[in-house]
Amino acid sequence: MEMDRRRFFALAGTAAGAALLSACTGGGSNSGSSSSNKTGTLKWWDQFQPISAYEKQLFASYGKEKDGMTVQYTVQNPSTFPRELQLAFQSKQLPDVFTAATAGLPAATLQAAGWFQPLNIDKAHQDMLPKGTLVEGLNKFDGKVYSIPVLSFRSHDTLTWYNKDLLTKANLDPSKPPNTYDEIRAAARAIQKTGGNVSGWIAPLNLTTRLSAQITQMAQAAGAPVNNDGLNLHTGEYAFTSEQFINALEFWVAMKQDGVLLPSSTTLDARTARARWATGVAGIFMDGSYNVGVIKASFADFMPKVVVAGIPVPSADTKVTVTNFPGNPALSLWIAKTSPHGDAASDLISRFATEEVQIGVAEGMDQPPLRTDVLPKAKVEQVYRQAVDLLSKEVFAGPVPEARNQDVAKVNAQRKPITPDLGTVIAGAVSGNTADWKGALTKLASDSNAELDRAIKASGTKVTTADWVFPDWQPGKDYETKAK
Repeated sequence: MEMDRRRFFALAGTAAGAALLSACTGGGSNSGSSSSNKTGTLKWWDQFQPISAYEKQLFASYGKEKDGMTVQYTVQNPSTFPRELQLAFQSKQLPDVFTAATAGLPAATLQAAGWFQPLNIDKAHQDMLPKGTLVEGLNKFDGKVYSIPVLSFRSHDTLTWYNKDLLTKANLDPSKPPNTYDEIRAAARAIQKTGGNVSGWIAPLNLTTRLSAQITQMAQAAGAPVNNDGLNLHTGEYAFTSEQFINALEFWVAMKQDGVLLPSSTTLDARTARARWATGVAGIFMDGSYNVGVIKASFADFMPKVVVAGIPVPSADTKVTVTNFPGNPALSLWIAKTSPHGDAASDLISRFATEEVQIGVAEGMDQPPLRTDVLPKAKVEQVYRQAVDLLSKEVFAGPVPEARNQDVAKVNAQRKPITPDLGTVIAGAVSGNTADWKGALTKLASDSNAELDRAIKASGTKVTTADWVFPDWQPGKDYETKAK
């Protein structure tokens, strides 16, 4: 569910991305952001499919309370959401409330381009947020709060999910599901041999942003000291050719060579792959904790068959460390600068900090709720509790260059896309269309480093590659980024 910032490279080169970037010196006008009007229609876009049923209930209740204020709610597909947001911004038709990283740029860049207005959240609701939720340069600008997250950053997209019945049929113990590379390969082969046109593994090869996130997360879990973009936080250089990246992708390529990948995977995004997996056509699917929420809501009959294990690792003694960043704009709610319903939007967004609403969010079983303290009170599936427990042990807060030096956002605004990007290289490697994928990773790392250097020079700032280096950061421990 989480959107990584690498999507910037894929979108900044499009016409829409170029128009968005050019707006960084101006942006949309604020047509009555402080309006106290409590009637009308509040347009709301997010990608939180598992909690959408709860959100609809919350919005309906809010409309009755506010005597005429209705919420026009759209659940977006992550694969198309970036384009929808870009077009909406260009035509000055952004929804009143939306999640932001899916626009493909850091929040600081979007804020400078005139996308947002401040969130009017009082101290009482701010005090309900976990410590460290609000970060200058991420969701605060010039001391003003602009958004709050709905979900916790302690999440990743690469838990290993199994079909319990297929594990049992393959003479594997569902209470001890495999999660090392070799064990998962063996399990996939065993499942495949059970017959019935069942494949061992299904993957969303048509959603390259998901592929890049998953391989990066597996590299992190194996010990690569990199951020979500694959940049080494100890050296400031891209690490796509590191042992951990190579081994993670070799694991997937080997699975394909074993003949266990569902052939139609090349046409599937995450949602369609999940839907196919729930029909029993494959035994293994890698996904986030939100897998449970979607299965429960859309494929309830399959729910008893769902088994979870941790992120795939090279060996059983691997100390798993996945690095994520707090204040992720993709998990946060923002108000459009052009919205005339700033006060109403602020009121409704602020409620996502409360225990009552966070319990509702938790019960949707998406990523872990922002306030994980509500989980004991939430009615959720046991396998979801297991998933959240795994994530709590595997995910840590990493450094955020934009929070330490806000001029980093100006550099990001100058960066141009590198093609093929990581996700495309991964898809090509797994499908067999890119024979020399190791060479492609080498070129990608070199080109990415060169483009970062070029963007730094073009930004006109005093930023250097040292702004991406954090010598005091230790993987496996939460890091608090402090502004210069």
